[in-house]
Amino acid sequence: MEKKQTKKLSELIGAGVEIREKTTSPKKQEEQFFISLVENLCNINRKSSAIEDLGINLLNYDLEYMNIIENLLAKTYGEIPSSVTLWYVFETTSEHGEECSIIDEHEVEHIIKTPKQLYKFIKQYE
Repeated sequence: MEKKQTKKLSELIGAGVEIREKTTSPKKQEEQFFISLVENLCNINRKSSAIEDLGINLLNYDLEYMNIIENLLAKTYGEIPSSVTLWYVFETTSEHGEECSIIDEHEVEHIIKTPKQLYKFIKQYE
């Protein structure tokens, strides 16, 4: 914040009040939240896959939680961004370990490797 604005706010509020600007803007906070959310979902998916590889089927247990997560994503970000997010979490890597791409409405192929790239991809369609 500019020094003049800080001084005016200090005069308005009164002596002894320290005014500091937030270290992150609301947009940056939203981006950090989204990236953290996607990273957590990816970690859960990896752990679930590892448990499944051991022969333990948690599908009936996980299904209700996934429905909740899908609904919350759709309510928070909208249908298309939530669908793209779930694609990223569950389908960016094929069974053979190959990276899968997503094709946009202009037939342009995108390979999204990180949650930050996913966030930027989704934001360009808002």
